[in-house]
Amino acid sequence: MDLSFRMFRNIPSLVADNWKRGNLNYPMIIYTTLVHTIALAGIMRVPKCSAETLFFAFILWPIR
Repeated sequence: MDLSFRMFRNIPSLVADNWKRGNLNYPMIIYTTLVHTIALAGIMRVPKCSAETLFFAFILWPIR
């Protein structure tokens, strides 16, 4: 994965090709959607966290 513009430009054609072939991985689609939705909800709640919680998260981040 190179994160270039060309890679992002090819995503719609890759999805369309998999749709035509009928080989979409529905459990992974559901899982990815749920994980990203929960992550977005978590990001929206970061400003409501106390300073102690954010400091604790920052301290734990390197040793995860």
